[in-house]
Amino acid sequence: MNLLLKEFKKFSRENWWVYLLFFWALWVVAYTWNWNLIEIILLFIANFFANICVMAMQDSFSEKNPKIGTLYQVLGTWIFLILGIYGLIYLGQSQYILWQIAYILSAVKTYFYFNKNVDLKLINAKLLSLLNIIFFVIFYIYFANWNIAYLIQAIWFWFSSTWFVVLDDKKRYFTILIWTWLIIIGSLFITYNSFKVWNLDWIALGYFILSGTVGIYFLKLLKKYT
Repeated sequence: MNLLLKEFKKFSRENWWVYLLFFWALWVVAYTWNWNLIEIILLFIANFFANICVMAMQDSFSEKNPKIGTLYQVLGTWIFLILGIYGLIYLGQSQYILWQIAYILSAVKTYFYFNKNVDLKLINAKLLSLLNIIFFVIFYIYFANWNIAYLIQAIWFWFSSTWFVVLDDKKRYFTILIWTWLIIIGSLFITYNSFKVWNLDWIALGYFILSGTVGIYFLKLLKKYT
């Protein structure tokens, strides 16, 4: 709890501009005639804390405290799962929920390894690669509709969920760094395209704003891992 509070304060101090973007998002809601204040606030807060969990996780791993790091990984995974369920039910978007199976398996793997001294060898990169190939085919055939932005997000989910199961901290760092910038790019395209038709995609907007802060945060750690 203390580390989470520390990360919250650190996040707010170093990324104060994200709050300005939040109010900008509220203005966009009104401007596009899709005013739903409660929805945007709840989505923003959920995404906000999920991304704090990602940063707290990496802080814990970099400080050689993987037990705490895996707890943040589990917590962040469940928050993203809730967002994925929301996206599927209310927005009809499967890319946020389809790959959560792989993320949950990765979180289970690292939690048991670092907290219970149990190596679940069945959950490995090969298994997740196979699952992700299946997920990608399902997504591409039934949901992608040749939309390049959604395909970028799908590729991001594919690679990030596969490498999250890797226990090496350096590989984990570079994986998060790469997939974060992929989701920023994909979410930016989705946000822009939805804005053009006056029907802003709030989950994509939240991912774009908050993943952007995570991307900057991880770039600051680049020297430490190179």
